[in-house]
Formats: sequence, structure tokens, C-alpha cells
Amino acid sequence: MEKNKFSPIKGIVVFIVFMITFIPIAGRIQGALGMPGVAITELIILFVAILSPIILKQDLRLVFPIRVPKLREILGTILIWIGTFFVVMIFQVALMYFFQEGMMNVVNDLSKVISSVPFIVAFIIVSIMPAICEEALHRGFILANFKPVKNKFIIVVCMGIIFGVFHTDIYRFLPTAILGGALSYVMLETDNMILPMLFHFINNLSSSFANFSSNSVDVNTILSKEAILLVLGSFLTFGFFIPVLLYIGSRLLKASEEKRKIKGKHLIGVFGLGLILFILGTFIVGYLYVNDPNILNTLSK
Repeated sequence: MEKNKFSPIKGIVVFIVFMITFIPIAGRIQGALGMPGVAITELIILFVAILSPIILKQDLRLVFPIRVPKLREILGTILIWIGTFFVVMIFQVALMYFFQEGMMNVVNDLSKVISSVPFIVAFIIVSIMPAICEEALHRGFILANFKPVKNKFIIVVCMGIIFGVFHTDIYRFLPTAILGGALSYVMLETDNMILPMLFHFINNLSSSFANFSSNSVDVNTILSKEAILLVLGSFLTFGFFIPVLLYIGSRLLKASEEKRKIKGKHLIGVFGLGLILFILGTFIVGYLYVNDPNILNTLSK
């Protein structure tokens, strides 16, 4: 019965119809009202997420599974978020190298919207509401309809693409797709909406803190290619820890004790990949310093 009720086609069709009808409306609401408009659109997303399975006569307990998470699951989710955060930062810096003006425009626009209201208001609209509303749609309704697909990798990739498209920005597509994939992985491993909501909340909260703790980014600030490469190299150097964080986090999410065991052959791959990232980052930073010992000064220009 479950296979007959859930289908990837249903999730994808609803998502396409939602995007076609929602985007023009959301754009007008947010353009006219600013941050309050963002709150309204988040509530619309939640409404669609709940209404869709009701219309399709799907079991809401299967669409939105909720239970008190275990401490190891919370820790695993946090570790995966940290690892994913560094992955996203690496790709964002790489994108800035090729599309600096576009990326700076995105950052500047987001910063202006978030800083247009007091922190507590931004905290609710930017951190809490998306963690509930967007997760209800993506890790709830849409992901539930991918239940018949047995390959987790395919589901993670598809959900990542859907989450990237959802944000309707070519410059944000890859970073948000990576986040969407990580969020979906957490949901698949735990079958508990609380954990991807926690992941989403922490991710958005960190962005809010970063915005309010620094001045708004000036889109006219142009970094040299060398300065951007220096930042990229620095992130890659710290990238040694990314595979470790993701691997340990994934083990903590596993349901059975047997699957949670750390295996030697896995560690070889984990540390090998981390070492590759470290060497690549060290090479980039070292190369830049050799060619220009004053490279750090370019960051302040």
C-alpha cells in the first residue's frame, strides 16, 4: 500500500507545479514587504507541504516522522553539518573565483534583507521558519515520495538538485544543492524530521550571526584572483578534517550498533581523501606565498 501511495513522480510533479505558481507570487510578496514577506512565503511553503499529502491521501505519520532524537544522532547531525559547511565554503569560494560579481551581488542582497530587521526578528524568520517550513516540504513530503527508490545515493542527489532549484539562483544552486543532499542523507539515516530541522536551523543561524557580526558586504569590493585563491587554499588545508567529520557523523546516525563500528578500510579512504585536500590546499597557499610574500595585503584592498 505504501508503494502505491508514494511515488517520486508525485513529489516531482507537485514540486514543479509549486515552483511555477509560487515563484511569481513569492517574488511580489517579498519585494513589497521585505522580511515580513519572507515569513509569509515560508508559511505558504508549510501550507503546501501539509496540504499535498492530505490531498493525495498519504499517511502524515509517514510523511512527517517525528520522535525525540538520541544524543548520538544529534552529535552526528552536528558533525555532518560542520563537514558540509566547509564543503559548501570551498565551492562558494571556487565560484567566487570565476563569478565574483554575481556571488558578491547574492551576498550583498541577502545581507541587506537580513539586516533590515532586528536580530530577534531575523532569528525567527531566517533560522526557525525555514528549518520547519522548508524541511516539511523537502525532507517531509517530497522525500517521503522517494520512499520506493531503494538507492540512497540516487535519492540524495535528486533531493539535492531539487533543493538547489528551489532557491532559484544560479550562483546559489551548487551550495544549496550540497546542503539539500546532506539534509536528505540525515533524514534517510534517521527517519526523524527533527534532525534535518536541527541541521537547517544551525546552518541558517550561523549565517544570521555572520551577517550581524560584520558590516554588510560591499558589492563594489573586488578581490584579486590571488586573494580568492588564498582563501580557497586555506579552506582546502582545513579540508583535511572534512572526510573525518562526515564519516564519524554518518556512523553516529546509523541505527544498528554493527553499522556504527568504525572500520579500518574506511579510515584509509577517509584519511587519504583528507590528505589529498590538505596537500592541495598547502600547495596553493605555498605557491601564492612564493610568488608574492605580501599576498595577505591583497585581502584588505
